[in-house]
Amino acid sequence: MRGGPWSRPQWLEGEGFDPSLFFDDGADGGTGRAWFTAARVVDEAAGRTEIWMRAYLPRERRLTGPEYVLWSGSRPGARWSEAPHLYRVDGTYLLLTAEGGTDVDHSVVAARADRVTGPYEGAPGNPVLPAAEGPVTCTGHADLVRTPDGDWRAVLLGVRPGSALGRETFLSRITWDDGWPVFSPVHHTDPRRPLHDGFTTLSPGWNTLRTPRARFWTTGDGLRLRLRPERLGERTTPSLLARPQEQPDCDVSTELRSTPAAPGEEAGLAVVLDDDTHLLLLRTAEGLGLRRGHEVLARVAVPRGPVLLGVRIRGFHHTFAHAVPGGAWQDLPAVEATFLTPLFTGVQLGLYATSNGRASTHHAHFTSFDITYPSREEPSGQPRP
Repeated sequence: MRGGPWSRPQWLEGEGFDPSLFFDDGADGGTGRAWFTAARVVDEAAGRTEIWMRAYLPRERRLTGPEYVLWSGSRPGARWSEAPHLYRVDGTYLLLTAEGGTDVDHSVVAARADRVTGPYEGAPGNPVLPAAEGPVTCTGHADLVRTPDGDWRAVLLGVRPGSALGRETFLSRITWDDGWPVFSPVHHTDPRRPLHDGFTTLSPGWNTLRTPRARFWTTGDGLRLRLRPERLGERTTPSLLARPQEQPDCDVSTELRSTPAAPGEEAGLAVVLDDDTHLLLLRTAEGLGLRRGHEVLARVAVPRGPVLLGVRIRGFHHTFAHAVPGGAWQDLPAVEATFLTPLFTGVQLGLYATSNGRASTHHAHFTSFDITYPSREEPSGQPRP
């Protein structure tokens, strides 16, 4: 939601995906040049790709000189060699790529050469980070960094199976064996820092769906979302503020103080994977509705005035609930939400308002938004939002 001002995009002559820049600083016999690498498809049906490179002129922001094909996989028939990164380590050029596709066969492959343009020889033990099993899978797209203390680390993508978190970034410690990187096992940490937002201002952790042309929110006495005609499921920017789900299990709640007045007006809590895949607990003039996209799963009458809305998430088991302030939570039918399984990016949790295609002057007034995490000893079925 914040950033910039941004420069205008600079188009480069080339093709493919996963581009990366390598600046060979000239130390220890380096070339002192910059290089642009990327992956491109050779045979899409077979998953065959290759890594190519050209020199890059930073001041002119363009590619120059001949093209070099550096790598096409660690073995004959290798699939989806991608995400190239080049490094100079102890006078040798190291090429790190991903291989096997971005699902459970995802792995990290290494090759090296005496010259930046190759030829490159693969590591004897490729892949240097094999396809992973256990608490973190689908590991790949690694990038090496060196700390100020001289230690090496790798940042890489991975997935926690059985959750709606999608691809996350993990850290691995790197040691070296005969000049080849050795990855420590990839684990996930489990921070459980509760979040409470009273919306005195809008913190940087909130996201919108696409870039809004006009601001649709105000803060200061809570959060007010303008009920606009735009809605989820359309290729627009709806009145939605959301933040990533960070743990597989969490409890989310908000207090909605306003009651939509006109037909079509609604506001409430949203669990969003993409434009077409979401769960909504929304207040209307008639009461509350629980929906999967446009499919109504439950309706319940509630009195006018402030209402608490919540969802208890345990993996893909979602239980929405409502309450009057100070009252007991009332559960709605549970939803087995495996349809929220991400392909890449994970689920977002947030607040949403719409007037469903009609003009409106109404605002949805939220006084708080909370995310808490269950204790590890929690008995099944006991937590409440």
